[in-house]
Amino acid sequence: MDSPALPFSLHEELGSGTSGKVRRALLKSPWQGLAKGQSIAVKFLSAEAARDPLLRRAFEREAQVLMGQKSPGLLSGYATGEGQEGPWLAMELVQGPELAAELRRTGPFPEQEVRAMASRLAGALAALEARGYIHGDLSLKNVRLDGDGQAVLIDLGFVRPLDADAEERARVGGSLAYLSPEEARGKTGNAASEVFSLGLLLFELATGEHPFLATGATPGSEECLRRLASAGFQAPSLLVATLSPFFDLALAEMLDPDPRRRPTAAEARRRFREQEDSAWWRSMQDLDGTGQSARHTSGDLPFVGRETSLASLRAATHATLSGTDQAPASGCVVELVGASGGGQSRLVLEFAHLARRRPGPPLFLNGHCLEFEGARPCEPILALARRYLGLASHKAAGPREDALLAELLTPDERDTLMTALDPAFAGSFPLPVPHCLGQFLVALSGRAPLVLFLDDISWADGGTLDVLAALIEALPGLALLLILGRCPEARTHHPKSLARLLQRARKVNSYSCLELEPLDQSDLDELVDQLFSAATARRRLAQVLWKRSRGNPGLISEILRQAHERGLTTGQPGALTLTVHPGDLPLPGSLGDEIAANYRRLEPLERLWLRRLSVAGGLIQSAFLARAWPREDSALLEQTLEHLTRAGWLSPLADRYRFRRPALRAAVYSTLSHDRRRSLHHEVANALAPAAGNELTLAAALQRAFHLHAAGASAELLRVLRPLLEELLKRGQHRRVSTLAVWGVEALEELKSSSAKSARHPSLAVGFLLAGAHAADLLGQRQRQRSFLDQLAELDLDPATAPEEIGEVYLLHARFSISTGQYGPARGMLRAAAEAFERAGARSLESDAWRRLAAIHGHVGELVAARRVGKRALALAADDYSRAQAELALGVVELLEDRIEASLHRADRCLILLRRVPGFVAAAARARANSLRARIYRGAGRPRRALVSAQRALRLAQQSGDLRLEIELRARLGCHLLDIDRVDAATSTLREALLSATEIEDRRGEAIAALFLGLLLAEQDDPAADRELARSTLLARELGLHRVRAVGLALSARRQCTGDAPRALAAATVALELLEQYGAELIDRVVILGTAAVILERQGQSTRAKEMVRALRKRMARENAAIGSALLKRRQRLATTRLLEAALTLDGPVYRRVRLEWT
Repeated sequence: MDSPALPFSLHEELGSGTSGKVRRALLKSPWQGLAKGQSIAVKFLSAEAARDPLLRRAFEREAQVLMGQKSPGLLSGYATGEGQEGPWLAMELVQGPELAAELRRTGPFPEQEVRAMASRLAGALAALEARGYIHGDLSLKNVRLDGDGQAVLIDLGFVRPLDADAEERARVGGSLAYLSPEEARGKTGNAASEVFSLGLLLFELATGEHPFLATGATPGSEECLRRLASAGFQAPSLLVATLSPFFDLALAEMLDPDPRRRPTAAEARRRFREQEDSAWWRSMQDLDGTGQSARHTSGDLPFVGRETSLASLRAATHATLSGTDQAPASGCVVELVGASGGGQSRLVLEFAHLARRRPGPPLFLNGHCLEFEGARPCEPILALARRYLGLASHKAAGPREDALLAELLTPDERDTLMTALDPAFAGSFPLPVPHCLGQFLVALSGRAPLVLFLDDISWADGGTLDVLAALIEALPGLALLLILGRCPEARTHHPKSLARLLQRARKVNSYSCLELEPLDQSDLDELVDQLFSAATARRRLAQVLWKRSRGNPGLISEILRQAHERGLTTGQPGALTLTVHPGDLPLPGSLGDEIAANYRRLEPLERLWLRRLSVAGGLIQSAFLARAWPREDSALLEQTLEHLTRAGWLSPLADRYRFRRPALRAAVYSTLSHDRRRSLHHEVANALAPAAGNELTLAAALQRAFHLHAAGASAELLRVLRPLLEELLKRGQHRRVSTLAVWGVEALEELKSSSAKSARHPSLAVGFLLAGAHAADLLGQRQRQRSFLDQLAELDLDPATAPEEIGEVYLLHARFSISTGQYGPARGMLRAAAEAFERAGARSLESDAWRRLAAIHGHVGELVAARRVGKRALALAADDYSRAQAELALGVVELLEDRIEASLHRADRCLILLRRVPGFVAAAARARANSLRARIYRGAGRPRRALVSAQRALRLAQQSGDLRLEIELRARLGCHLLDIDRVDAATSTLREALLSATEIEDRRGEAIAALFLGLLLAEQDDPAADRELARSTLLARELGLHRVRAVGLALSARRQCTGDAPRALAAATVALELLEQYGAELIDRVVILGTAAVILERQGQSTRAKEMVRALRKRMARENAAIGSALLKRRQRLATTRLLEAALTLDGPVYRRVRLEWT
């Protein structure tokens, strides 16, 4: 159709969309510098779209952006107007195909063409950004090739300003498959998002595959969006081996999940224009071969625990990859041995990544053999050929592949491989396929150094083994590094052929073997530190991961991947946050299937022994097994154990065996019926019984008790429990005490109706219950502790004959009341306990009761009574341990009286007394004494000493087995770490303490940890600070932790001061009342009073605020004057003065931070 009002005549429609259509047009006369008859494109806005203000504005903006733009990679606009068909925009007509169609037609583009497109398209994005816009819909369908084959970015229908308003940001364009991670998470795209989308487009052009749709997920699916959000992908050269290291790293940075780390469009253009001559690429190269690992793009785990193996691999292969004219490269074989999922591939990928950063990088081909023999012969090697050719597994080879093979092979060899690469072909071949594949790989290594890694060679088919054998024969003249991954416990398809291959490989002069051990706990700590933010309890998470994986990288990766898929982690690697308790992480799903399949493959006799071994557990020793099952043939038993070891079920350990993984034992044990389990446990227990006149070691006695309990042999169990409990109590092994006490009570209950004498003896029940309640209290096992105490209350104890037992019952009830904040009942019980101990003549226990009562008096601010009762405890102390405990109680009182020098002397005396007490008995008291020293040094301005004492206190608490004490001291250590500005370590430590406290319902530990975490978060202005402070103050109120509550209220008041002044004043007032009634350490007193003064000043009560500060300064001076040590006096005066200055302002941390220089 021809319109006289337009300078062009309209012809066929080129395309249409929801807002309009595009038509081809011919110019009627010269126009806008264009010749008559030239074809252009004219975009028309539909009538409906023209009535929509937002669509109309978008159309006008597209015209505005295109008009006069000069970037060669961006569509040009000529003019705009309005005619009979509505608003129109005349623009350049790019007549070539869409990139999407061309990619489908030809397959992956050559790298040099992709680089040229990258430079043009990045330049187009940079030009848009320079004018303040982003394209908004970058994808293959919006890029066309012009007549010269150059890429042009078209369709700016979603272009928008970088500073677009909310309404325009809501009109989001963009193909779902080309979203950036931040857009996939619902954020608005920006210039960095455009760079990510360009990276996706380039990846697809170079490989023929989308990095996040390679598994078959559809654009916009949950799987696609999940993978986009995580931005985990393989390097493009792992799909098309000929792609260069430059291209890998350029795309790695463009596809970085963190927008801040991506290059700008202008920088990306510069890199692709200058290519290997760019300053950026030179900075990325490892010129001397000592470069460190760079961030990987594959979504693999961080590279940890394999640094030594990596160095060994690099050293073993240096000659192969560093040949010169004077010293030609020589071939090398490396055998890489490890468990399934043991990290062989990860190690080789890291090695190849570093090797390819050096000048003259090698070609890298990697693959693996398949477990099930159903694949085509030589399939693993054919897969390597496809990777070199960039040929998808479902496609047959075409002219492009034929041309590439023709450069390497004879015509017959080429024809053979072309046929073999056709997935539908099932006939005969001109030449043997293994021969042609061997020649193909030899030819490749003649062009450039070749790194060839084939994993799981135990599963290799005969043809694949033939190819590998041919390579080893030709190795001396090749620049070939052949890495063979092998899992010793894997079933071998062709054992004889594999054995011959390995024997031949081991004769090569440059052969080496690397064995990969599982990652250890320190490796898991490092891995978790690299992946997760400090907001996660990283130490606990690392422990859980190690226990569930036993250091197997494959299982670790599977656990974390499942957690991410289930929404149990948020954020990006390096700043991940775990949203559940670490113990709630999923078990690796593949493990159960693998175990079941391997179990079914075993012979009946092997399964019988595995069931027995699953019960024997740590007692898998030939001599012991012969005692437990004496009728079995010993030679056959040895053969069975060796076979189970080769099959991957067992591992040799000195003179015995163990299950290779705990999950293996658990899976076999679960197959046993209840009766069969009991029978087998009884057989093991009988084999553990000591010979006449002999005694069992503690470890053996514990094992025998376990098996008797599992066998339901109650009478026998009771005979071994009492002496065992006594020994464990001496050693402070509270967890075992708690467990054995439960077993004892259960055994007595089972025998109650029998005539067994032991079942009717009350002293047995009292002993079990007292020991169990004591251990449960230290472990924070509240429910179990309550159960033990209830059962003790039901016993009919005679005050005349059992005063000591009655005193212990009162003491344990008092400890339970203290832990739940019930100080009134606790006082009465402690006095009753002291009276009962006095009647029994048990001076040490009486001293302990008075010491605990002194602690309650001090806790509620009754310091005079606390000192009096503490001195009584000291006077009654009959041994060094009791005296040390009493000294410690008095030291805490003196700290609350601000007599820090006297308190420090008490702590030192306590530690001196404890030197003569066995370590495992005194560990808890030593921990408390060191914690007291840490608190004193903190208040005295000695942060280094405070930290060292706090660290020592935590270690001792861990040795003591007192879990509640450990939690409190971990929380206090977090505070000391914050004092020296180690924020990440403090965060991790405090969250670990908080997690442990909630696990065992230790509400005191939870209140303290939440207080310090709230302080830390408040300094970061994190809104979560309010939640943690509220949590702490609520718990403190319920438990009577008055000083904790006062500090928490003061910190909350500081946060509320600028937003809710009345609420801040109310909180500060309550904190002052608590301080007046219960007292506080001087540094906390300074914070509470300083905060109140700030708030009063803001409320117009400056006179009262000044009086408060004046009185506080006098007190500070008085307490400082009482210190005798000149150094301590100076440090304490400086610390408290600076603390008051910080408290009197709302700017910066209230507790002063110090950076320590460690030597």
